[in-house]
Amino acid sequence: QRDLDQAAVCYLPDRVYVLARGRFQPDRLRQYALAQGGSCAGGKLEQPCQMPASRPDRRISFLLLSPRVLALATAPESDAVRQLQSEPAVHAVPLARAVVARNPGALLWVTAAPAALGPALPSNLSLLGPVLAKAQRAHLFVNDQSGSLRVVLEADCASEPQAGETRRLLQGVHDLIGGLLRGQQPPNEWQRVLSSARIDQQGNTVRAAWILDPEVLKRLGGP
Repeated sequence: QRDLDQAAVCYLPDRVYVLARGRFQPDRLRQYALAQGGSCAGGKLEQPCQMPASRPDRRISFLLLSPRVLALATAPESDAVRQLQSEPAVHAVPLARAVVARNPGALLWVTAAPAALGPALPSNLSLLGPVLAKAQRAHLFVNDQSGSLRVVLEADCASEPQAGETRRLLQGVHDLIGGLLRGQQPPNEWQRVLSSARIDQQGNTVRAAWILDPEVLKRLGGP
């Protein structure tokens, strides 16, 4: 984690693409792929390495686009990461710029059609995915906040009334999840996350934010 500076994630129905900026050791990454039963086409990650994923019908592939940029894909194809070596589609560039402009300080951002955003949400928040089904676009941002992480979900709707309906549904499902977790003993770390929630609406956009404080991050990252 100390070696990772930024990451951008793209979720599609049958695959996930990741671009990560940081400090990487090609030899160690290559050895890890081989230890997991994979293979590597090159010695310094100038060509893809591939290895099994958690699903039998998926393969993980990765390579270095530059010394500090690692490209990774999880897809049915064993060399899907090569798609990230291609020039992006013309329409993808202004979309990415627009998303970055919404939250310039984000450590990580994901933008997708609402139906494809579900896999990006933590399992305890997966019920929020269907609530966003009528939105036109959904965005997920992660920001540093003095040692904590602030997770922001934004949904762009076609109109203010539709945004109002989405906000009410989002608040209702959020409260339902919170009620279910309050009955758990011992207390669940997700109770702390949900209690920090702020859900509001600005015009056609619905925004929900949660704080993962250092204690929650420690518990989530523990064994």
